[in-house]
Amino acid sequence: MTIAIYCRTASNSQDSAASIKRQEEVCRAWLQDNKDPHSERAVAFKDAGISGVQVCNGEAFNELLERCQHREFSLVVCYSMDRLGRHASTLAGVIGNLGAYGVRVRSVTEPNGGTAHA
Repeated sequence: MTIAIYCRTASNSQDSAASIKRQEEVCRAWLQDNKDPHSERAVAFKDAGISGVQVCNGEAFNELLERCQHREFSLVVCYSMDRLGRHASTLAGVIGNLGAYGVRVRSVTEPNGGTAHA
C-alpha cells in the first residue's frame, strides 16, 4: 500500500510554510505511531496559497488526483478533512473521486480518524 500525504494552506506566508511543514510532520508521526510499514515511503503533496474553496485549483492537489487515478496510492492521509475542501459538496466530490480509484482518505486529527470511503 503506497501512501500519499496532502497538506494545504490558504496563504503563501512564512507562517503557511511552517503550517505545511507541521501538517506533514503530524501525518508522518501518525503513520509511524500506527506502525504503518509504508510510512517511510509516503509521498507528500503540498499546496500553499490555495483556499479550501478552491482546492481543485492546487497544482499539488491535481498531481495527487492524477497519480491516484493511475493507482499509485491506496491511501491519502491529511491533517484534517478540511485540507481537501471547505464545503461538504467539495469534500464529498474529492472523496468520491478518490474512492472511484480505490483510494481511502484518512484524517489524523479528527475523531475516528476521519476515515472516508466512497
